Amino acid sequence: MASDIKVMCTDCNGSFKMPYILLGTTVECPSCGKRSLPNVVPGILFPNTGYQLTFKDFRQLLTKPECKARMGSYLEDWYGYEIMLDSEPSCVVDERRKQVDLLELHLSIQKNPVKQQMVYRVAMALWR
Repeated sequence: MASDIKVMCTDCNGSFKMPYILLGTTVECPSCGKRSLPNVVPGILFPNTGYQLTFKDFRQLLTKPECKARMGSYLEDWYGYEIMLDSEPSCVVDERRKQVDLLELHLSIQKNPVKQQMVYRVAMALWR
């Protein structure tokens, strides 16, 4: 089950809740209706989410050179995908070289406990 966290719209400063794992994505503000990249409301405690990673953290794993190789091998084994190592920002493509939607990929991994834990371990190696 997704843990919600209180965030603030960068356009109108309205606050609302969104799933923790979606931090780092643009969402529509329920107050002003604009799409923005909300910020966590200052002073809010982050939920205990186990092995969940935010979308922002997931994208970082695809960007950091020290993580690209490990993440690339996982994505190739699991989905047949490839991280385009020389692209900035990082791009993931399928076998037909079609760009993969990173948010859909992230959510797919977060729904699978084994994959989620393996990606979490890559993140912890980076942030330790």
